[in-house]
Amino acid sequence: MISKIKDRAKQVFSEMGYTSIDQELWKYTNIKNFTSSIRYNEIVDIDINSYLIRNSINIILLNGMIAHQDKKQIEGVQIFNYEQIVSSDRLADKFLEISNYNQSGVVAHNTSEFKDAIYIKISSRYNADIPINIISLSKGIDENKIIFPRIYVHAEENSNSKFFIQHINTTPSTGGLINSVTEFCCENSAQLEVIHSSNIKSQKAIDSITFNQGDNSKIKFFSAAFGGDLYKSNIDIDIKGENCDNKFNILILGSQKNHIDYYTNINHYGKNSINQFECRSMLKDNANGVFNGKILVEEGGSGTDSTLNNNNLLLSNNSTMQSNPQLEINCEDVKCSHGSTSGNLDKEALFYLRSRGILKSEAKQILVEGFIEKLLSPFNFKLLPINKKIKKWIQA
Repeated sequence: MISKIKDRAKQVFSEMGYTSIDQELWKYTNIKNFTSSIRYNEIVDIDINSYLIRNSINIILLNGMIAHQDKKQIEGVQIFNYEQIVSSDRLADKFLEISNYNQSGVVAHNTSEFKDAIYIKISSRYNADIPINIISLSKGIDENKIIFPRIYVHAEENSNSKFFIQHINTTPSTGGLINSVTEFCCENSAQLEVIHSSNIKSQKAIDSITFNQGDNSKIKFFSAAFGGDLYKSNIDIDIKGENCDNKFNILILGSQKNHIDYYTNINHYGKNSINQFECRSMLKDNANGVFNGKILVEEGGSGTDSTLNNNNLLLSNNSTMQSNPQLEINCEDVKCSHGSTSGNLDKEALFYLRSRGILKSEAKQILVEGFIEKLLSPFNFKLLPINKKIKKWIQA
């Protein structure tokens, strides 16, 4: 089964290739480097200890291959590698079938080329107080070489789980390419929380993340992009069930000549689901940001309550933002909205703070931190201090 899917994906990629900038949703993000890339296969050494988080289940991918997995057994969690998946028909169920490689050359390329994978199955016996920490590291990749991280999470019925997923370039001076695919299958009444971050520095990366939801499932998702030569995130949310409840918060942090592009498809197929999607960006220096998103409500999606908002703070005269949220409603009895704003720091608010004796630099920091507080407040960053990284970025 899996070998047939990989063969089919290879054929799809040979026909489709990578998306052209001629297409509307990719016109601001040039990924021509990916078309002539070569898979990176070299084995490298690295000290992984500094990336491990205490009181967590740690799994490390290095250049797309599993380099470390905690040996401790946690009730309700099963972790498999690619060889184990291939040898079991039971595990193959839905693996490689959540993301639609038939409609995406990007996903097809990953599906046909990845050599290792993480498969995690969560049952209702799992203690959600113990997060699963997945770190995808890259090291020593040449400019025209590419790696293919692959992650699959199956949250069984009535399960409750928390994940940290980090993409980190350990050699900031080197480039290289990343085509990463992560899939989440959420069965009925499953609860899932994901804190996701990328810090790829001088690399170029395309990060495809797909969610497939059953009845009464709940998702909390936070993603922060700390720059990158090029970072493109594609988030697909397929709400197949009824009465789902989601909150997605995205933070774009761009400086220097960073190019960060988020795109989301929010697809409502079932009834009476709630989905809140909020993307906020802060761009300084010569950074470029892009946000495209679409809420689709199909005929069976009555009772849907879905929002898609993008607010952008331009902290320099040379930073730019392209924003295009959209709606497509194909049934009645729904409540949907979308919006976008872009601008500089509020001069009146800045003047007010300064009139109270606050230094200009401190006043700016207060306003910037207030701008993103809404994104951070629903999440607990005690074990994974992303909020500290964000504060350091603001102060830089």
